[in-house]
Amino acid sequence: MSRHISDILDVTKEFKRKWTMLIQVVEIGHEQYDKNRKKYKKLLFTDPKGTKVTGIIFENMIRNLQNTFKSFNKYYISNAFLTLTEERFRVSTYPYSWGLNSRTLIEGHPEMIPPALPCKFQFTPFNELHKYVESHDYQNVKGIVVSCLPSHEEYEGSGTTTRKDVVVVNEEKKLIILTLWDAFKDREGWTLEKMADTTPIIFDMRLIVITFHALSLTTRLSSTILINPPAAETQELQNCSRATIELDDGSGIIRSVISSPYFEKFNTLSPKQVRGTEEYDPHPYETIAKTIFSCLAVAFLRSYETTYNNQSTTRIVIVKAHKATTTTDHLPLELKQEAPTT
Repeated sequence: MSRHISDILDVTKEFKRKWTMLIQVVEIGHEQYDKNRKKYKKLLFTDPKGTKVTGIIFENMIRNLQNTFKSFNKYYISNAFLTLTEERFRVSTYPYSWGLNSRTLIEGHPEMIPPALPCKFQFTPFNELHKYVESHDYQNVKGIVVSCLPSHEEYEGSGTTTRKDVVVVNEEKKLIILTLWDAFKDREGWTLEKMADTTPIIFDMRLIVITFHALSLTTRLSSTILINPPAAETQELQNCSRATIELDDGSGIIRSVISSPYFEKFNTLSPKQVRGTEEYDPHPYETIAKTIFSCLAVAFLRSYETTYNNQSTTRIVIVKAHKATTTTDHLPLELKQEAPTT
């Protein structure tokens, strides 16, 4: 018998029949304590229509469910208990939060690749963050991680705390430092360190704006960091780290897309020179393009077909590239031996 799937807005305390919801995980928070020192953990879910709801796990259920939810995956949930939420804590027009306990049924909805998140995000541009310095008006930002700095320990009267600073750039081409404290350093900082060469995209939710590193951002207990989220809002950031180039091997020319981190290998300008070019050069991208023109490269390509309006188009993407100083640089030994000399 097929199950009836409800939408988030349908389920209220007046909703009498049993319900099942297909939700997608948006955020997985860190453990916190309420004013009674009771441990809890928050998650953020969305339904296929983009309506969001907060899920809360208390005490022993945190351990029981610690490996259940994965970022951006989908699940069927039944029999959560509803709590009316204060308006200032609501994440959508839905007035309730869900408590997940031993009676709540949770079933995975396996998919090879998590689908795009249907909910919308709101972000503050870096050039407006100064308005919120040292305030409790927490901000959401998005960006590309370009560097992970070493971790540090700091000693306070109550003990030792640890932090990791990461450098983030957004679509405005502005850099800012984000400080990850303690549990964020251990979980998200460790993950970003492993992914540093792939320039991951992050959505940083509910951060504090401070002036420790000039203007910078820092996590708080209720912050969350989404790493490479499948969301429409990543498109502008993906465009920031990509370029279309032409490759000429003497027999013909093909157009291809090259992305970070390989794009940066062909750009001879330092980060400081790039920032200066963007600020003072009337044609910054032409100047950057000139530094790449006529570079010798050894590249591995992937060809694939796309179809639109019943018309197929072949596209070629660079999946790995090496900058070369001679035509035999980076070639396997057997190919170097066969390469002609000039």
